[in-house]
Amino acid sequence: MKKYPSLLTCILISSLLLSLTGAARLKQTNSLTLKEWEKEPLSVTGLKWIVHAFQGSQENLPEENADASSGSSSSSPIETAGAQADSSSTDQPEGQNGSSTQNPAQSGASSSGLLAGQDHSSSESGRTDGSSDSAAPAPEFITVDASYFDDALFIGDSRTVGLMQYCKELDGHATFYCQQALTIFNLLTREVVKTDHGKISIDQALQERQFGKIYLMIGINEMGTGNDDYFIKHYQAAIERIHALQPNAIIYLEAIMHVTGRKNASDPIFNNTRINRRNERIKALADNVTYFYIDMNEAIDDANGNLRKDLSYDDAHLLGSSFGYWYDFLKTHAIAHE
Repeated sequence: MKKYPSLLTCILISSLLLSLTGAARLKQTNSLTLKEWEKEPLSVTGLKWIVHAFQGSQENLPEENADASSGSSSSSPIETAGAQADSSSTDQPEGQNGSSTQNPAQSGASSSGLLAGQDHSSSESGRTDGSSDSAAPAPEFITVDASYFDDALFIGDSRTVGLMQYCKELDGHATFYCQQALTIFNLLTREVVKTDHGKISIDQALQERQFGKIYLMIGINEMGTGNDDYFIKHYQAAIERIHALQPNAIIYLEAIMHVTGRKNASDPIFNNTRINRRNERIKALADNVTYFYIDMNEAIDDANGNLRKDLSYDDAHLLGSSFGYWYDFLKTHAIAHE
């Protein structure tokens, strides 16, 4: 019988020594997984088992923490890599950032003639990006004759080129700065104005001569470039630059001319739904003090709001004989120059 206490003592001492190893490891890891306990059969858990057995206890062994991640911090939800792109970004022109945060003016001069250092975050009337905090006063239009256009400048793309070439009533009166394929993005920087010393940009030309009225029709070539926000941002920057160079001029913002019903129904880009949407943004820029919105589509549209097919040769431009409608509209939608 004396052998058993001695034997038991040896077992206890051996277990104690082995348990110290397990305790040291426990101290290092703070927590052990079930697999780690299995690797240390005579660690603290083993010692407890022997003590319980010696005491004849029928208590259950201490339960192991089966969660191997116990003691570790829970990971935050995984964020989606590459958040869903804003729909406006899919419309940005290739090679340019169309968000409201990127402006070509940061590289010297904007594609719309905006010069570096100019702040166009808001217009003088408090408008930003084609919106208005308060309704502009209704314009008071008058009817004029051809002499009204003696100090008028027309700026635009191929549609304005047609007005210059075929509207004989404006010959000897108005000045034209226009070119085919002109866009709001290169409006003021492209060299389109002929001088005795070569061509210069519209921005340069506006610095050399003052006008009493300026008519701007631009936007059809941009229908496939950028979204509405991107377009109106550059449009607003352009008209503010024009106003800065021509502070005494009445600036007419002409609506983008419609296309025919056939083109409207078949073309996913150049259609009147999209044109009207941009025209609404242009209209919102008019304060009827400096900027006046006029929509000559009223004079050339059919009952469905499309360009009359008998007035166009290609569903997008007026016939030479049709420019009289545009001219007559201009004569009855004039602002008195004070």
